Amino acid sequence: MTQLVFTAAGRVFDSHTMQDLTETAHQYLFCDLALGLEGDAPVTPRAVLTFLQNSPVLRQVYARWLPDEMLLEALGPEPGYSLEGGIDPADIEYLELYRSFDFDSREDVFQGLHSLMLHGVGFVHQEDVKDHGMVLYKAGSRTYGLDLTACRKVLDLPVRLCTEVSVLEADQLDRRFGTRVSQYRVEELQLGEFLQAMLEELSYYGEPSEEPADSHDD
Repeated sequence: MTQLVFTAAGRVFDSHTMQDLTETAHQYLFCDLALGLEGDAPVTPRAVLTFLQNSPVLRQVYARWLPDEMLLEALGPEPGYSLEGGIDPADIEYLELYRSFDFDSREDVFQGLHSLMLHGVGFVHQEDVKDHGMVLYKAGSRTYGLDLTACRKVLDLPVRLCTEVSVLEADQLDRRFGTRVSQYRVEELQLGEFLQAMLEELSYYGEPSEEPADSHDD
């Protein structure tokens, strides 16, 4: 199977031959993908949108996630509507692709194995963060979030893949329901799921001009 690499310039190459496959990338959606070339700059949302600019077929494939609108909002002229609200990009160290599986121990069935998600990962807190004397975040912890944040504000944040996958108990009658019962490593990533996860989160609230101006953490 062809192994792909997605570069910081928004191009897709065969990782063995380094043939540029950007214009025919729709033929390789189910091929394994690595993010970034060794020693190169990190992959960012800007790179993803630049890639989609050069792939009209994929813009049709992912039309339900509004790629044309995202391209206009993020890479076009300054929009005529407010980009206020959401997470302050200065508080985000990087964007993380992550998975979380559910496991129903009663039925012995896994769920959500193909769900790849994206969120922002904040910087490590150097001291306790308090509100009215209550500790909200302990020193050494991070905050996570991206909700309601305009794509234009996070264009140049690096994107990383978290290979640690938590498995949560899905049996509602089990006292462990909703808690982590095991953890695995999944290092594989495919081009199609990568593009879907990026677009799904960045366009989750509809067309950019329709996004509400408030937010909450994940």
